[in-house]
Amino acid sequence: RSRRSRPPLIPTSLPLSPTQGKNNNKPVKRPSAPVDAEVEEGEKPFHSSVFEQERLNSLINAPERQTWDEFKETLRKKGEMDGDETRLQEEAQRRFRKELDEARAARMGDGKGDSSAK
Repeated sequence: RSRRSRPPLIPTSLPLSPTQGKNNNKPVKRPSAPVDAEVEEGEKPFHSSVFEQERLNSLINAPERQTWDEFKETLRKKGEMDGDETRLQEEAQRRFRKELDEARAARMGDGKGDSSAK
């Protein structure tokens, strides 16, 4: 058997028309007016002038913000307070775990099982 290459389904030498392979009975939809035409008529502001003025005033007269050093100090103080709570919780967990271990050891007989008694 000799292998022949198949011819392409659509000839590549011919340019494709926009309607080739489609239902030709339907009308072609085209944009009615360019989008730029609407903008050229007159740009409308997104916000009112009152809003824009208030926004500018709020940006210009912004309240004082902390400096980086003040912010770091605030975080350090907050961390110290959180650290105290965390230490207390960890200590309570250690005590509770120790009580559980002691109770388990008492029930199990300290791991010295009487395997010969079975």
